[in-house]
Amino acid sequence: LDRNHVTLVYSHTNEDVLKVTSKAAKDHNVELRYEPVSPPWDGTGANSPYDAMRRIKDSGFKTIVLALPRLSHWEHIAREAERWGVNGDDYLWMVWDTTDIDVLAQTETSEGSEMDKLVRGMGAVRVLDGYDWMGADEENKFLARWKSKDAAFVERLNEINPITADEAGYFFAEDDYFQDERYPPMPSSTFMYDTVIALGMGACRTQKILREMEEANADDEVENHGENNEADGGGTGSRRRELAKIPTWSTDFEEAEVDRDGSSRRLQSGYVHRPGSNLQYNETVKV
Repeated sequence: LDRNHVTLVYSHTNEDVLKVTSKAAKDHNVELRYEPVSPPWDGTGANSPYDAMRRIKDSGFKTIVLALPRLSHWEHIAREAERWGVNGDDYLWMVWDTTDIDVLAQTETSEGSEMDKLVRGMGAVRVLDGYDWMGADEENKFLARWKSKDAAFVERLNEINPITADEAGYFFAEDDYFQDERYPPMPSSTFMYDTVIALGMGACRTQKILREMEEANADDEVENHGENNEADGGGTGSRRRELAKIPTWSTDFEEAEVDRDGSSRRLQSGYVHRPGSNLQYNETVKV
């Protein structure tokens, strides 16, 4: 679009959008302003829509990207954009899909209204799942797996549904739910699936590392106990190195002392690490 001066209007609940947009602006040499908006929606204040639109007007920036979580918030933006005259033909508004764009597209607006002026000609930035943009002749593995789920799988889902039949929001899936074109995967399903799988793989990997550390430490304790008993004439006053019982997510510890080659160092975080790695596999930890 050859727009080098952009303002991002976003909610604090969409900090991820700020990070992504900031990186994109840096990569493409675009000057980015950002205006976080929050209540009071109808008044004035540092982050109010009133003051945000005023600052946009004063800045002279003509390209505005909007990232809000609720469609109801748009009414306040539209009102203040009209007040400060930043919704005319010389302004370009874009929207992230933090708001349900499908619902937005179906929302009726009166011609010439504040909301109509805001959304008329507005562009959209949308994150699509692979099966949304791939050609019809291309097979998407995720969608193929989705449609392969049989009646037995649907029965299991119905059984573990935490919402009972007499509660609001209850839904009973028919045997052909995953083959029914009326029920495609929810938007961003592939990303959510990848996130869950990645977390599971990370947890399994962490548990494997911890088991290896415990086994190595057990062998080391037996060896040290024998050496110290011999040196002490069979006494029990040996100094044993003890492996800290580090939980799967080891942020519980504020300090840890790591012995390496007879020297010690103290870590101020809960992670035992060395440059280039997240966990130190073979060091002995004493807390």
